[in-house]
Amino acid sequence: MFKSSKTIKSANFKKDYIAFFALFLFGFIVFSEFAVIIGIPIIVNKTRLYADVEMRHELIKTFDSARSLASSISNQNSPFANAAQLILWDMDQTARWMRENYQELDIDFVAEMLSIVKTYSSNLEKMKSAETNFYLQFEDVDFELLKKNISKKMEQ
Repeated sequence: MFKSSKTIKSANFKKDYIAFFALFLFGFIVFSEFAVIIGIPIIVNKTRLYADVEMRHELIKTFDSARSLASSISNQNSPFANAAQLILWDMDQTARWMRENYQELDIDFVAEMLSIVKTYSSNLEKMKSAETNFYLQFEDVDFELLKKNISKKMEQ
């Protein structure tokens, strides 16, 4: 019954610059959110990969340092030369095994090996300083878990 003589007009985007800017800003925000949603998992995976590589590199560097320290102690006329030779022999065997299975080592095993090698290094440093009241303390190292992990890795 009542007819409206007025028609509602939509915004004319060719002339209304503020509406065009609002539309552009909305599109930019949506695009940025999608970029963040897709980009964050990629960045996290790369960071995790670099952390794994960095930990493996630290293990190798610490391991080589401990081996050279054990070698220098075993070549000296020290009361700990025989113990250092045994540690060096064990580390040489482990180094051969690690060279063959380097890529297959998971990060938890690398972290465990790193803590064991750091224990070896601290004990070797004490041997090198030739403390007379020094004795080897390996009760902090879980050798059974290490042997189990190594045998599990060798079976694979």
